[in-house]
Amino acid sequence: MIRRRNPRPPTGWSQSLATALRLAVLIATANVLDSCTRSFVHGAIRSGDAVAAGRSLRDRNRSPIISHASGIELFDLLTPPVGALNAESAAGLRGLVWADFYFAVAFFVFTPLALLFWGLWSSIQTKAQDDEVLRVIVGYWQASSMLLITVLLNIAGLPIGATTGLVAQVMIPVSLWFWSDLNERIAPQTTLLPTVFRVWRLVATVGAIAGAIALFPYSYCSGVASLAADAGCAAWIEAPKAFYDIFLPFVDTSICGDIGLLGLAIYTVYSAYLVTVILPTIGRSGLATRPSFTWIQPLEWLGLVAV
Repeated sequence: MIRRRNPRPPTGWSQSLATALRLAVLIATANVLDSCTRSFVHGAIRSGDAVAAGRSLRDRNRSPIISHASGIELFDLLTPPVGALNAESAAGLRGLVWADFYFAVAFFVFTPLALLFWGLWSSIQTKAQDDEVLRVIVGYWQASSMLLITVLLNIAGLPIGATTGLVAQVMIPVSLWFWSDLNERIAPQTTLLPTVFRVWRLVATVGAIAGAIALFPYSYCSGVASLAADAGCAAWIEAPKAFYDIFLPFVDTSICGDIGLLGLAIYTVYSAYLVTVILPTIGRSGLATRPSFTWIQPLEWLGLVAV
């Protein structure tokens, strides 16, 4: 059964292509990301795990977007802050992968995390009457948890991470646009939260599609014996390895892999449950009453979404 609400009155081909789409957004936020990058590199230097991290801090007085130190300039975002995991990995590919990593941290982690807390606060303030954005954001985190699973698998160097990474990029736009009734309710809203959400959703959608395009040629990595031994595959696990070296050096990489595999199993089972049990009953209605348990029930118990 679909929950009824009083209607609101209307108010006011290739990897290079994928990279271009993402860089178009990255350039607009380069100043913020530059600060984040420098903090990341300083942490790497302190830990002693980033062999070539100092190179990204050269010429500190230059523009955060473009260096003027040479005739042909490159974006700082394309400069890897750590040494190559595989010496044969192309420098251009490594730069593009790190740009992809910065984009993911900014738009797939920090921004939706802020929107999640904002959505919770808005729902509390309105007694769960304006819960549409919160519903979509919670669904996004459920779907995008595959990104964390991929990071854990890549830390352990498990080839299946190449497949989960591609799946994660596909699931992001699906989760953001699947619920037709929530889309219709969010579209005419002109308050700040839904407006910011719509802008972020568009950026995240374009970025995820571009990421899927960029990752697709490297699907073969799921069948290699060692990701680090392949020049192309190694570039894609540099960032997870650097993250591990700085923040999780006390955890064995095999444990990360085991947790990643467990998470993948849970993700797969729950996704199959949604497809075979829940969706045949409610279709694309995000406001419909679920026939059995889903992620929405805890929010209902806490009074954060309307029943």
